[in-house]
Amino acid sequence: MTLAGMTPDEYQEAIKHVSLQESKDFLPDNTPKQPWQEAIDKFDRARNVSKIYYYDEDPEREREQRARSHFQCGYAYLQAGLIPEAIEDFTVGRKLAPRDLRLAQAYSYALSLYRKEDKETNKLAN
Repeated sequence: MTLAGMTPDEYQEAIKHVSLQESKDFLPDNTPKQPWQEAIDKFDRARNVSKIYYYDEDPEREREQRARSHFQCGYAYLQAGLIPEAIEDFTVGRKLAPRDLRLAQAYSYALSLYRKEDKETNKLAN
């Protein structure tokens, strides 16, 4: 979530700080130009690994964790300005946890941004 919320300048400063500490364990292999790109990549990798290896005996808890993952990835997409992708993740998250207020609010906000973009695009086309 920290990566998803960073500005590019904050991200570059963090990379510089970590480099100065000589702690290469925390540096990404290929430093992306935008922090949310790394966040989205990490969310996707974690989601794929959890599908293969993670099994929780409590199905409700597993659904909540998967919904949280979709919320976090959707948030990263919002930060990147990738609204359709954010809506997709929020939609899946809401199906997994329909009572999650945070997901409902994020989904609603993403839809409002999408509609606003769509209206502006239609105005330019006309």
